[in-house]
Amino acid sequence: MIRSHTKLDSLGVEYGRLGSTTFVRSAEADLWGRSPLRNLPDGMRNAVRLLGGAALPAHFPPYVGSPEYRSLTTRRVAAIIRNSRRTAHFFRQALGDLVRQTNFAHGLYVLLKCRSPLDEEEARQAASEMGRDLGLAGFPIRHAGSFGFDFAATEWFHDTTTGAFNVRIAVPDLPTKVWDEQTRAIARWWNEHNSRA
Repeated sequence: MIRSHTKLDSLGVEYGRLGSTTFVRSAEADLWGRSPLRNLPDGMRNAVRLLGGAALPAHFPPYVGSPEYRSLTTRRVAAIIRNSRRTAHFFRQALGDLVRQTNFAHGLYVLLKCRSPLDEEEARQAASEMGRDLGLAGFPIRHAGSFGFDFAATEWFHDTTTGAFNVRIAVPDLPTKVWDEQTRAIARWWNEHNSRA
């Protein structure tokens, strides 16, 4: 089994390009010796060793586990929640019915919807175009499928309760002034996107 996502495996930090791998070996019938994949475990070990794809204690800053680290983490999470609340408030005013949901308990992202319902491919494309256009305009935003970054992440989202496809904006811990400016740019972009749709 090869997983492409390393966040949970790497202690909550986005490390490595390999993802994670689990090799399952039968005690009764060892098929590895005859398999064309027999060199894969050694190759993976070497790749991790050479490319640094595993989270090691040396990768962490020296303040991990210290009171300073806990203080910085608390301040960072507070900034994300504060920015998320400000974004939700602004989007409700500026976008009205184009906002799908802003009050998630975790406070990590908001959902935007189109006037015309999106299918999965259209939601993917809208998320990608928003990240590209606003990134080219100089904003710290990317088309990324996760959250907790020091940049905004835009991605498609499938709401299983309604079946609708939306665009998700993951809110970062940027300084409030910088994030407020980017929030206004996202709202302008979304309004323009919907006027073309």
